[in-house]
Amino acid sequence: MNVTNKTLLPECEVDLLLRKLMSKWTAHILWILLMHGEQRFGYLRKQLVYVSPKVLTDRLRMLEDEGYVVRTFVAQVPPKVSYRLSDRGAEIAKIVHQLVELAAELPDISRS
Repeated sequence: MNVTNKTLLPECEVDLLLRKLMSKWTAHILWILLMHGEQRFGYLRKQLVYVSPKVLTDRLRMLEDEGYVVRTFVAQVPPKVSYRLSDRGAEIAKIVHQLVELAAELPDISRS
């Protein structure tokens, strides 16, 4: 795709993608799944100390609906549900990881 001749409209693909990624906890979830592989809900909840179970569930559903995360359900007692990145999600998570590394290199940006 040639993006040099494309006009960036307020509702362009990049803007829509960034809005999804910047919703609270979304980038964190992608990064955790990139760094730690397939995980269960409880593990994600422990890693994201301040996120409520409802918000975590909402974000995981959104990521699954968008094709970034694959949810695996195993019918057993108790049921086992785990989450992993799809190929598409892994591509996005790698970009998030690059942003994490960049932020670590920048001078104290928390005061900006």
